[in-house]
Amino acid sequence: MRNQSEPEKAVWLIEFENLYIVTYQKLYRHAKLIFNQEEKIRELLILTYMEAYQRGEQLQKEKSPVDWLIKREDFLAETKLDASREMLEASHAEEKMQSKEAQKERFSNLDETSLLLEIEDRLGIVDDQEIPERVSERKTAVQGVFSVALFLVSMGILAVGIWKVKHQIDVLQAPFERKIKMESESEETEDEKKENCIQVGAKAVYLSDNGQVLYSLPLEESEFADSDPSNPEIQTHDGWTYYLPCQEREDSELKNVWSELDHTLYRVSGNADTMDEIEIIARDVDNYSFWEDGIYVSQYDRIQRIGERETFEKKTCGFYAIADGDDIMLYDMLGRTLQTQEDGSLPYEDRFFVMDGNRIAECNPAQREYAGISYFLSENGDGESAIYKEEAGEERLFLEQGKGIDSFCIADGQIYYSVFVRKRDGIQYSELYRRPLANVGETVMIGERFKGRITEMSYSESAGEIYASYRPKSWVSNRGIIAVISPAGQISYLNDEELRKQVETTGNDDLQFVMEQDGEVYCYWTDNNWKRGREPEPIWRKVLVIPDKDRTFVE
Repeated sequence: MRNQSEPEKAVWLIEFENLYIVTYQKLYRHAKLIFNQEEKIRELLILTYMEAYQRGEQLQKEKSPVDWLIKREDFLAETKLDASREMLEASHAEEKMQSKEAQKERFSNLDETSLLLEIEDRLGIVDDQEIPERVSERKTAVQGVFSVALFLVSMGILAVGIWKVKHQIDVLQAPFERKIKMESESEETEDEKKENCIQVGAKAVYLSDNGQVLYSLPLEESEFADSDPSNPEIQTHDGWTYYLPCQEREDSELKNVWSELDHTLYRVSGNADTMDEIEIIARDVDNYSFWEDGIYVSQYDRIQRIGERETFEKKTCGFYAIADGDDIMLYDMLGRTLQTQEDGSLPYEDRFFVMDGNRIAECNPAQREYAGISYFLSENGDGESAIYKEEAGEERLFLEQGKGIDSFCIADGQIYYSVFVRKRDGIQYSELYRRPLANVGETVMIGERFKGRITEMSYSESAGEIYASYRPKSWVSNRGIIAVISPAGQISYLNDEELRKQVETTGNDDLQFVMEQDGEVYCYWTDNNWKRGREPEPIWRKVLVIPDKDRTFVE
């Protein structure tokens, strides 16, 4: 405090003692809920009231002196007496659960008068030279005041003179008395009101009037004791439908949702059966609920509030694959029934899947189109494979090159194609090219001439690269691997030797690219009976999932 005159100090001492009388029981009760050890309770009260006296000017400006004292008591308990955050939260929770009658009950195992005198002694308020008889008289006087609080005021007046301090006492004491009276009335009013309380999973969460989380209690210790400790996975609020897949729950309605969305809270506006775009609210969520415009989520055993009008990450949801035995299964990311065409096929990027329920029975190239023009392979007049295009019902030659074009695909407005260029000493050679479809730019060769042939090319929109079925020794073997071509023309091969060692083959086994997902390439792996000049005859088919990053790059 600032330097005060002797009369001012006397006035503040009287006011401080009056504050002590009015607030002692409340602070004692709170301290006991934190520690329940008399020595620590005594020390905590002394520290709290010493700080109250030393910071008197600030305290007198506080709207709620009692709230200020409770906050300082918590702070000192944690910083000076090693109380944990959990102990403090538990004390407030227990206080909330106490009845109004229990909160008004007066109990204390400490001598209130001795405690006050010790506080004043530590503060240096009591004169060190004061004789024992005077101390005894003062103690007797203070004890009397605890029975009749006004007597303390009268003793203070006698000590400094009515004519000097009466007016100052009235001025300073009135605000404290009004504040404490208002607090008491406010507490009674709050007790009569129903608290804002919601259930979030296994917790009852208590909220302030503006929706801030105050504290939480285990469900069994709250009004929700008989409730299911899990909120519904699917809830609607303010025109949105919210989803929280929890696949470990026995009653889960969202078991077929993509595993990457497990314990991810997301929402959809409109018809959830037709919408593919979702908004990600939060990840690693266990349960959630709502109150007014707030979304309350349980994460890492803590309750967080998220405003429903915040901007959230958007994600377009399509399909996801799972290797199941010898088949690749396809599911809707949001767990909905797959919507196939009338013939049972399902369009996917530049391919279409022939579906048997959720099983991908076949993967075939779809019609390749760009700007309303269709492109396809067909034989030219020399019996060699060439690329034709169909526009407005008219077919015409688009590209022919070398000894024939083995395969092609369209990516980012350019056509990529593989040309069989020559056969020398029995070895087959090919080259890769790309050409803009908007007739802007020249045809460019990608990389160098290479041995073997590429028989099928597919563009993966998710990966932004071209995946091709490549037979490096096509003149002597049908064995195939997956080549990867970047839009810039970088060529690499997926390393699959270790995976393919698991099963014995004829050596004529090949791979068909199906899809890329989360850094993995899903393929159908087929072993064949094969002879040069004949179509391969399948023996068996399995699934091979190859890490996309495990590659050998072609310099």
